[in-house]
Amino acid sequence: MSDDYNIMGLDPEGAREYVVAVMTTLKAATAKRLQLEKDLELWESRVKLAAEKGRADLAEAAEARAGELRGKIAQLDTERKGYQEGIAEMMAQLKQLRTRQAASVDADLLLAQMQMLVGETAETDQRFREAQAQWALDELKKKMGGE
Repeated sequence: MSDDYNIMGLDPEGAREYVVAVMTTLKAATAKRLQLEKDLELWESRVKLAAEKGRADLAEAAEARAGELRGKIAQLDTERKGYQEGIAEMMAQLKQLRTRQAASVDADLLLAQMQMLVGETAETDQRFREAQAQWALDELKKKMGGE
């Protein structure tokens, strides 16, 4: 167990706040990853477009940028996995704290709040991001086609 995620010495309220802070960090990392994926798609389309136009110099530069983004995504994936594992550890610890403390945290309420924080991206949000990505791609194609 990582010391970063050991909440056994905290009171239930402090433990809850710490878990929520880690969940918030996970959510921010997830949002950052989604943005990086969108950026990667853009740069990959630029690689393809430059290759189609016979611009090896632009294709190489765009591929370099896409490679950087892939590296950042991989790093974020590692960080996110660590946060997820830490949250799982802390959730188990919260259950132990609940049984040990007379004034315990309402575990069901806490779990519901945490699920709201970490919950899956709404389908509408995903559709909106896809539409934005498609619009950006169309705009890039217009710019590249017009040159």
